[in-house]
Amino acid sequence: MRIHLWLAGVLIVLMAGFPLSGQALDRQAFQELQFQVQHHEDPAVRQAFQVLLNRGVLNPVAPARQEADRGPAMADCQLLVGEGLLQSALVKEALNKKLPKQVLELKMRFSERAILINGRLDGPLFLNPRFEATIDFAFLTANAYRIRIHSLKVAGFELGLFTRILKGYVEDAMKRVFINGCSIRTSEGTDGSVQIDVSINPDGLVPGLGKKAFLSNMEMSARMLRFSFTLTR
Repeated sequence: MRIHLWLAGVLIVLMAGFPLSGQALDRQAFQELQFQVQHHEDPAVRQAFQVLLNRGVLNPVAPARQEADRGPAMADCQLLVGEGLLQSALVKEALNKKLPKQVLELKMRFSERAILINGRLDGPLFLNPRFEATIDFAFLTANAYRIRIHSLKVAGFELGLFTRILKGYVEDAMKRVFINGCSIRTSEGTDGSVQIDVSINPDGLVPGLGKKAFLSNMEMSARMLRFSFTLTR
């Protein structure tokens, strides 16, 4: 009992500021809290979040819950994307001149739970400043997930301009990946970070499956992007 009370206490700071209704959060607040927990550096926070979910203490308000809102535990198959595949895609983007014209060099590597990118820009006065950023992910709801670009660093280049360049490229790249359509909503933080919420049409992403299934989870773990799909019943 003591350990459960202690774990619950770990979430107090994170939950401060989220509108509560009894023991439940509205869906948007729950998703924001879930995103913060998934990317928190302290594993005790993630453990506490899971304990509260399992105990039914913390629940999202989900009126008119639909079949498509079933959680990732119901996933029937997964699409796994590794570092090699994205490396090849970047090479193809460069050859096809799809990279922003201001980007002279772009490299990436997978960490445990994020994608780390770095490279060089075509800067002013023949300078080629280096840049780096971190990209991580969070599942939102059926067929929707969030891309977060943060920890941006660039020398000798206006950060706001760099943010717009990077955001524009990611948006265009998503539209090339999801050839059967997707909708994108972006927002920027005061620290130069960018959130891109992507709603997809799974038909076309996985041939033969998209019309029969929906995206039920999306996460990055163990240096692998994992798209989980659940068949419609």
